[in-house]
Amino acid sequence: MAEDFPHIRRQMGRAEEDPRYEGGLPVVDVEERREMAVRNAIGEVVAHTRGITDPLRRGQVIAELRAALERIEAAAPWEPVPATDGFADDDF
Repeated sequence: MAEDFPHIRRQMGRAEEDPRYEGGLPVVDVEERREMAVRNAIGEVVAHTRGITDPLRRGQVIAELRAALERIEAAAPWEPVPATDGFADDDF
């Protein structure tokens, strides 16, 4: 290539004083992705629960949610923050 296309070789070349960039994948914040997945799932749970009108079924779902919340709280240390439902603009 250097013989056939010297002008391209010069453009592709790097002077020794130029910085050398290392390749690789971008850094991904796994915890942030998990948090967003949980927040999206909470939104879906709220939306689907609105469609359950049978009091017994709603009670079963609420009981499961409370049990899940207890497991979440017990799984790792956490800090209490002011409660917000994230759905302030809903008419529900």
